[in-house]
Amino acid sequence: MMVTPYYVPDTGLQEAVRLAALRGVVVDMILPETSNQRLADIARNRHLRKLAKAGVRIWLLPRVMVHAKALLVDRSFALAGQVDGNIARALRSTSTAPGRTSQGNPRRRDLAGRL
Repeated sequence: MMVTPYYVPDTGLQEAVRLAALRGVVVDMILPETSNQRLADIARNRHLRKLAKAGVRIWLLPRVMVHAKALLVDRSFALAGQVDGNIARALRSTSTAPGRTSQGNPRRRDLAGRL
């Protein structure tokens, strides 16, 4: 599951999400129907159409600006904060918000699953 106010991905992220959906992975994306950045909305539409065609479930929230940024993968990895649809940049950045992983720790699995 990915929650982001803007989705303007690089090629790697777009392909990773698309291929995951084609493999049968349940992928949900939650975005505002209309953000406060008109150009970002225009730029995301082509990407979202391709993802929807691949089976990604896209949830557009009407009449609300979503500023939340979150990523949850297989109830085992969670990232919250400055994601903005650029996961590669988020993982490299020292200003990225906290992440959680359950790898090797069953007690953390529940925490990651709740985020």
